[in-house]
Amino acid sequence: MNPWLTIIGIGDNGLDGLSKESISKINNAEYVFGGERHLSFIPDNGIKKILWENPIKNSVEHIISLKSRPVCVLASGNPLWHGIGNTLLKYISVDEMLIHPSPSVFSLACAKVGWDLNDVEAISLHTNPVSVIGKYLQQGIKLFLLTKNSKTPIEVVDYLNKHGFNKSKFIIFENLGGVNENITTTTVESFDLKDISRLNVICIECIADTDTNYYSCVPGLPNEIFNNDGQITKREIRAATLAKLTPFKDDLLWDIGAGSGSISIEWMRSGKNLKAIAIECNSRRIEFLKKNAIELGVPNLEIIQGKAPDILLGLKKPNAIFIGGGLSGNNGIEIIEKSINSLLPNGRLVINAVTIETEILLINNCKKYGGDLTKIAVSKVKKVGSSIAWDDYMPVVQWLYHKR
Repeated sequence: MNPWLTIIGIGDNGLDGLSKESISKINNAEYVFGGERHLSFIPDNGIKKILWENPIKNSVEHIISLKSRPVCVLASGNPLWHGIGNTLLKYISVDEMLIHPSPSVFSLACAKVGWDLNDVEAISLHTNPVSVIGKYLQQGIKLFLLTKNSKTPIEVVDYLNKHGFNKSKFIIFENLGGVNENITTTTVESFDLKDISRLNVICIECIADTDTNYYSCVPGLPNEIFNNDGQITKREIRAATLAKLTPFKDDLLWDIGAGSGSISIEWMRSGKNLKAIAIECNSRRIEFLKKNAIELGVPNLEIIQGKAPDILLGLKKPNAIFIGGGLSGNNGIEIIEKSINSLLPNGRLVINAVTIETEILLINNCKKYGGDLTKIAVSKVKKVGSSIAWDDYMPVVQWLYHKR
């Protein structure tokens, strides 16, 4: 069918930055949707200008109701980069629309400082708390931050100061691409900018203080960086467990009996757009979970207080499930059955056991469902007087079930 919807990316320079074709689409539209700033660029010539509603779903429904009428949507820069274009494509076929992108603010900012786009981690703080940048804080990493408002730069500076990156290069772009464009280059520790424009983005070249600890996204973080009461999957076992869980982009994990959250947190840190639901019944451990998720850069970890198997009812189906304990009671068999039934195709279930009772349960279920059983033994050196000796962890029996 002929496209009836045109999504036009527009910069801070307004209509001057648009092609003749884009301007023609706007002039011939019956309806133009956009934010207040974007709509202010459009002359009052009989076109019906409609502001975005909150929630945005109301505006999407309004646009869909105008199908077959000439409609334009104005978006910042590239509509498919953290933009409304991605939302509309969930409801409207690409065959029904034309998309006219302008350079994204990401491209504009990197061009100003000469950064290779492939070498930069781009993070949106529009709907995410500032603590999401914690996942990326490493020496030499380059960050681009799409900010929420004029307060965001100050919040970012406070976060970086608190986490030992106060020497980092800090570049703030205000009204990028417009007549009031302003670029300030400073360091985190020297930042003192006042009256920041609401329209701002940030580039950061991370420089760690000499005594700052920072961590890779490869699984196996040190045990001591997790707030915990001893109920934690140890570092070496954790790395082996995540290798079996095999995170793929956009996958969802259920972490049943999450404890400190070490598995679900490292799952989310290990790749792009990974999601996790941490399920824990102990109130004290829930507090550990919340604190650890924020401190380690995954504040979007979903935390649910409750007990399996009942708490699993109604949760979004997962791609992977980890169970680190709690199967030795009467509900062990039911929890395993519900977990297997809940897994999506190609899903992975990994269960670790340290007690003989749970080990027997895993052996029986491996016979019933198939899969792989592995026994992991880890020993660490410790001091014994003036000498050293091996200190053995309790061996872990690990069952991997792969749903085909």
